Amino acid sequence: DFLLKLRRFPVTKRPDILSLPFNDIIEKFGVDPDLPGPYKALANKTIRTKWFGSYNRLFKFAVVKQEVGFNPVTSSIPSKSLDEPVERKAWTAGQIQEIFASPLFTGSENLRGPRSKPGPLISKDARYWLPIVGLWSGMRLDEIGTLSSAELRLEAGVWVFDLTKRPLKGPRRVKTPGSRRLIPVHSRLKQLGFLQYAGEQTEWLFPDLRHDGLKPSDTTAAFSKWFGRWRRENGFHSDEMQDFHSFRGTFIE
Repeated sequence: DFLLKLRRFPVTKRPDILSLPFNDIIEKFGVDPDLPGPYKALANKTIRTKWFGSYNRLFKFAVVKQEVGFNPVTSSIPSKSLDEPVERKAWTAGQIQEIFASPLFTGSENLRGPRSKPGPLISKDARYWLPIVGLWSGMRLDEIGTLSSAELRLEAGVWVFDLTKRPLKGPRRVKTPGSRRLIPVHSRLKQLGFLQYAGEQTEWLFPDLRHDGLKPSDTTAAFSKWFGRWRRENGFHSDEMQDFHSFRGTFIE
């Protein structure tokens, strides 16, 4: 019954909806797969990993503590084979121009929040650099956020990001063996002063991010949420298939 209801749970960030009891959300805003509506339903992967995954961990712990005799969630978890790959849309040339003409990159009134009001202040921190590096390198968000200073080096006279020593497991893992690669530092990054910025860092290229997590997403989770707020505040949220990784799509195109 829980799974059937989750199949109708609306994808939304509206606090007036999400503050309601679970069953009320389904009753009032539940998605009908046979009828058009304002909301999409949760993806199978979201249901499997975030919803059932949370309850699965809870009941596993309860079994270990001998609070229950068995884990009732295990046999109910949706199959991974039902996951649909998410294809992110690239930012268009016009969107790229608008994004990098915004106060985050040209100067904002203050350095708190989404930096959406024009002003004289520019902070060349992770929030400033990550979108720029993403656009001019094609790296994934987690790959950029977990870069160590030692991974920016000279190779035959060319500055590169060196991911060749990255493991496939752990907090600094890469997605596939093919992700272990050298990425040349684009001339535009040099023009923007990235090498000078990098030379001022010690252990991590982006020390203002978290670097004590157990998986790569722990490093960039807070930034990812902030970037979502920044996009909405600055008007870059019209297409739900665009997010930070759309920079990677633009680079590839």
